[in-house]
Amino acid sequence: MGRQSKRWKKKGGRAAGGRGGGGPGRGGGGPGRRDGETYVQTVVDAGNFKLEAYYAAQGVHDHRWNEQGELVPCNTVAEFTRERLAWRNAIASILPSSFRIAKDVSPELRQKMEADLDTLLAQTPTLEDGVSAIRKLQFLPHAFQLGFDRTKIRKHPELQALHEWLKAETDCGHITRQETVSMIPPVVLNTQPNDSVLDMCAAPGSKTSQILEQLDGPRGCLVANDANPQRAYMLTHQLRRIMHVNPVVMITACDAQFFPAVTQFDKILADAPCSGDGTSRKNIGVWKTWTQVGALGLHTLQVEIAWKGASQLLRVGGDLCYSTCSMNPMENEAVVAELLRRGQGQLELVPITLQGFRTRPGWSAWKVLSENKSRRDMKSQRNKRNAQKKWEREQQQTTESKLSQNLISTPVDSSVDGSDQTLLANGVGNVEKSNNSTIEEPIEPDMNSTASPKRENMDDNDNEEERDEVKADRDMVDQRFEPTGMNQVELLEMAKQAGLEEYHSMTDVPESLQRRVKESCFPPTIDEANTYHLDRCLRCYAHDNDTGGFFVALLRKKGTISAKDRRVQRASDSTVVVEAEPPVKKARVEDDDEDDTSPTENSNTKQEVLNDGNKEDGDNDDEDVGDPDERAKGNKISDKDQGKDDFVPVEGGVLDPIVEYYGLTGPEFCRDQFMTRAGGDAKVIYYIGAQVRALIDLGIQDRVTMINSGLKAFVRNNKECDCKYRVAQEGVHFIAPHMSARKFIASKDDFVNCLQTDPTSLAIFSDEFSSAIRPIAVGSFVVVLEGYDDQYHRKMCLSMWRCRGDNINALVAKVEIDGIQSKLQSMEAKKETECTNEAS
Repeated sequence: MGRQSKRWKKKGGRAAGGRGGGGPGRGGGGPGRRDGETYVQTVVDAGNFKLEAYYAAQGVHDHRWNEQGELVPCNTVAEFTRERLAWRNAIASILPSSFRIAKDVSPELRQKMEADLDTLLAQTPTLEDGVSAIRKLQFLPHAFQLGFDRTKIRKHPELQALHEWLKAETDCGHITRQETVSMIPPVVLNTQPNDSVLDMCAAPGSKTSQILEQLDGPRGCLVANDANPQRAYMLTHQLRRIMHVNPVVMITACDAQFFPAVTQFDKILADAPCSGDGTSRKNIGVWKTWTQVGALGLHTLQVEIAWKGASQLLRVGGDLCYSTCSMNPMENEAVVAELLRRGQGQLELVPITLQGFRTRPGWSAWKVLSENKSRRDMKSQRNKRNAQKKWEREQQQTTESKLSQNLISTPVDSSVDGSDQTLLANGVGNVEKSNNSTIEEPIEPDMNSTASPKRENMDDNDNEEERDEVKADRDMVDQRFEPTGMNQVELLEMAKQAGLEEYHSMTDVPESLQRRVKESCFPPTIDEANTYHLDRCLRCYAHDNDTGGFFVALLRKKGTISAKDRRVQRASDSTVVVEAEPPVKKARVEDDDEDDTSPTENSNTKQEVLNDGNKEDGDNDDEDVGDPDERAKGNKISDKDQGKDDFVPVEGGVLDPIVEYYGLTGPEFCRDQFMTRAGGDAKVIYYIGAQVRALIDLGIQDRVTMINSGLKAFVRNNKECDCKYRVAQEGVHFIAPHMSARKFIASKDDFVNCLQTDPTSLAIFSDEFSSAIRPIAVGSFVVVLEGYDDQYHRKMCLSMWRCRGDNINALVAKVEIDGIQSKLQSMEAKKETECTNEAS
């Protein structure tokens, strides 16, 4: 999911759920070890009664796949039970690893990578019975799902070679480690090379990079936005792995529902913040923290993000892909239905098919269930429960310590028989002391004692009721969900036991809940359902394809949505301000202490239960991007997290000497595409895509926080030479086509010799190459592999430095050198294959 979510403060060490911290699946103050057992063992084994009861009541298990691969209703209790257990077992198991080879990788390199992968997997032992080592994903070429999870890849000794291969190819930008279902939205969006695209909730960026690969060089445009500036910086790092299309990217920080409508886009991806219960296979905290309050609290935010994109930011004829990693209809079909309702016929759902991948149709009917408490109340209740359990453990430890000391220091009367001594040694039973014994009875914790932290700040009249509620809430985690049949009355009764109440319409919703349960949460009428065709949405379940849970819908804009139509609100949502936008440029961050029932959910970083991505997306879970609370004061971002200065044109006095020194000419050379950041002397000059430059001219920088854009084209030298600026490797393949000076073509042997991390003597190069280099003055120059001088998109260009004396040096990072060497090896392998075929 697009990931405008908050990060958790670190409170302790690592736990079963992941990185230290207080949030779901992050240990510290959250899931951790309890009495020697891991959180995974104790909680997942029991499950979450409320979660399972909710989805059973919604009808998740009412259909199954038959032997012919058809989705049919469950007609018997046995079929229903098998479907329920298959779903339950899948969402409780660890997610297998998956990845894709970048679309822009050359055919020969891709062929070599797949051959290397086959070799590695052939050497891999069968880790689990019946699990295939790998399978290709049919809906996306050159995408793969392994038969084991990334934890095994990292830790299993016989998978070390595979792990090293995955790391190396990921660093080179040749593959992206991404969850299988996360690859679906870009496939559904079907971006074309010249499209302008907006990713409204982009971080950490695996879907964004997938879209970026579909754009063609300097044509097209991609605006990647995230509400959290820190996560937007992480997005920049992710996209740098596929540098040759980065000039067309603009990375911004702005709340998605307030993104300025300075232009309209051909395609929009709204991978909205969600409760993330579809990520339970990698986010174990879902099993303890799931509540329906989370989904209901996010419903309005999701509607406003998607509506902003569909109504104002999408051109007529364009497509918007709405997706979440949740299975909850409140966050999925209810959101889509509200978009279609507001669109008044100007939006329609487009049918989606995925080859070789089982998906289920969207729902046109569902039940509105909700707890009668806010998330704040439930959080307070959990804190009291945890404090109570901590107090009980301390009392138990104190009792055991006293017993142990007494048993060691005091002789026991020999008149006490063996069985009684055993009981005494274990601190169990009430054995009367003999005259010679000083053993005391074990102290039983007094649950009504004022020493218990559970009673602090509580009225006596509320104590019994509060204690019963805490116990009931704890039982929902510890208790197994085991319905005796598939009767809806029984399933709804079990949901009610879990604290969920069903509401059939807004008139049934208590006034205290009407700021949480909106009228748009309810299913469409029969006439609306016949018009909306919600069955065209896609639902992905974990047990259908051994993946995470996911939801996808593709909406097409048929006509203009007027300002009057945009202002139309349902009566129940009159408190939500749709058109309000921040008066000044800033990334909005709400106070995290605000009640979740607030009428406007302005912040995409606010919800505790937001899904991270790529945690859904690859291996970005371990990157710490900070906590919004540390940098936010109300609605403003602190100075250290503001985007850098805006992009401005390069002054002629700076650019003219560069143009002359490198001989930058040609009909396609455009000075306007070179920009720098305002404020001070230009240290870096960026190459900006034409459509990105057009957005800058439209004033987008005045409305959002600009994080990054373009590629580094020239960087100021720290050595004396004829030109103050050297060519940056990051953008060399866009500069080289326009260079008529200080550019040299190298044979393969000379090109390989250039790939050294230390200064290299010209004596080892061919006479032709060395004689061309020696006369040039100290400074930057460019080397292009022979045969690739008109294929700069293949990135076989090197930024070099002419040293004093007879040496040259590559100004290229080690990881990129490794990537170029992989390309050279694949080209050599292809050449040998062709020679063999010709000889035969």
